[in-house]
Amino acid sequence: MNARLALILHCCCLATLGRGAPLVRTRRDAEEQARSLVAKILRDIPAAHDASVTVTGFVLRQVPSNLQFMARSLDIPPAPVLRAQDATFTKEMCLERIAEGLQLHLRLLEAVRARLNSAAVISNLEANIKDLLVQIRKMEGWSSTSNGVRSTVTDLSSRLTGDYEVQVAAHLTLSQLLSFTQNVSRSLHNITHHKA
Repeated sequence: MNARLALILHCCCLATLGRGAPLVRTRRDAEEQARSLVAKILRDIPAAHDASVTVTGFVLRQVPSNLQFMARSLDIPPAPVLRAQDATFTKEMCLERIAEGLQLHLRLLEAVRARLNSAAVISNLEANIKDLLVQIRKMEGWSSTSNGVRSTVTDLSSRLTGDYEVQVAAHLTLSQLLSFTQNVSRSLHNITHHKA
């Protein structure tokens, strides 16, 4: 009888210990998938820029001061600021800002996609951003105090009155998305390796 009781207790302990593994594995899967999608987006942005922006002199990663004026006149919102985690900027806050920035760039890309000849390239980029947003939301689900994402409203499409404005908006959006995604990559690395 004692051997049977010991076996039952042993099996119960193993079953209890095994329950924590799927959540940890799923969390790791979400983090790995997010990092993979970030790398894919970073590879796809230059191709999307090359296919979409035809104005001579518009170079990805470069935003001359006259285009900064255009960004203000087109009312293109800046990306949310991401920074290293500390006591005042938690993992939850970082994930919320990442999600907010991804949603912002999805809306900006949607506005310019409708006016570009390279809609398929932009659509593929949007699909990867949406997939990344899903992974970020999964990661937020494991956070204890996630407040959801604030939406930054922008109606860029109504301000795209000519081809030049469309080209400027596409260039600014893709340049800002590149910079933001690089910051997301650093933030995800920090989140994954930060021990708090």
